[in-house]
This record gives sequence, C-alpha cells and structure tokens, in this order.
Amino acid sequence: VKKVKVAPASNYHHISETSFSLMLHFSCIDYEEDTQSGRVLSGYKHQKQYFSQLWYFDYNPSLGKWQADFIQPKG
Repeated sequence: VKKVKVAPASNYHHISETSFSLMLHFSCIDYEEDTQSGRVLSGYKHQKQYFSQLWYFDYNPSLGKWQADFIQPKG
C-alpha cells in the first residue's frame, strides 16, 4: 500500500447492533498474477481502476472484532 486517504463516513447505515453497511469509493491497482511465471492473469498491473462498493460488516463476538461479511459492487 503506497497511499491511503480516509474521508469521514457520511454514508454509514446502521442495520442492527451487530451489523452495518458503508459505501466505499476508491481507486487501486487490481490484478492477479501467476507467481511462478509473473504473467498477469487478470486486471491491469500499471493502471488504476475505480470502484464503488457497498460493504457489509458484522460483529463477531467470539473474536471480539468487526469483519467484512459481504461486498456488493455498484455502478
């Protein structure tokens, strides 16, 4: 990770005491690479892609932390 910029969450949606959703807008370099050959299998190694995704989080009481449960692409 080279650079991360976090903005205030204005699109937070409370679902229950143990779950919430949040719309995330971000850009990143996203690709899959064969580790043996170095060949790019999918995506772009040198080009940013832009994403809008709705992330759902649930609280796991046995682990004592929040975890991403489901990611829904938008757009």
